[in-house]
Amino acid sequence: MKSILVYFFLLLLAFMVFDALTLILSSSFALWALYYFTNKQKNKNQL
Repeated sequence: MKSILVYFFLLLLAFMVFDALTLILSSSFALWALYYFTNKQKNKNQL
């Protein structure tokens, strides 16, 4: 029973790390896309 709890805890920890990494990557990509398109729009308005 103890080993089942240990494996469950490891699985939960790995899922939390993977989920946090996915959240960081998707957030940074969204911020980059927002920055890129707003700069593109500003450059288009200046012409």
